[in-house]
Amino acid sequence: MDSLDQKLLEMLLKNAREPITSLSHALGVSRATVTERMRKLEDRGIISGYTVRISEAALRRNITAHVMIAVEPRAGDAVLAELKKLPSIHGLYAVSGIYDMIAVLRSETTQGLDQDLDIVRTIKGVVKTVSSIVLSTKLGD
Repeated sequence: MDSLDQKLLEMLLKNAREPITSLSHALGVSRATVTERMRKLEDRGIISGYTVRISEAALRRNITAHVMIAVEPRAGDAVLAELKKLPSIHGLYAVSGIYDMIAVLRSETTQGLDQDLDIVRTIKGVVKTVSSIVLSTKLGD
């Protein structure tokens, strides 16, 4: 990966929807060069996709909770399958320690979050949950 690829990646990280024409002007190369570089970066797995970043203001409209989940032995796959069905879950992590998973839930209201937590607690194989409501984001997305 050369300096042109690095600059292209930096620009795409700032705005993945930047038009090819704008990218080519800013980089001082042709549109064909930018298109080919992006294709090669995708083929090599350096660019694995394009995404949307939601503004902090929009995220504040949602209430986020991190839920630590303890699962019965050998029930992990079944619990995981049920958790994947919940649209409020925006992240799910297997972790070490006394809890087996951490789920990131988002809801527009505390009532909605409470209902979602009730659903999580009733999943067969879930032994215990501990929830923490996110008050603000200090670092990260």
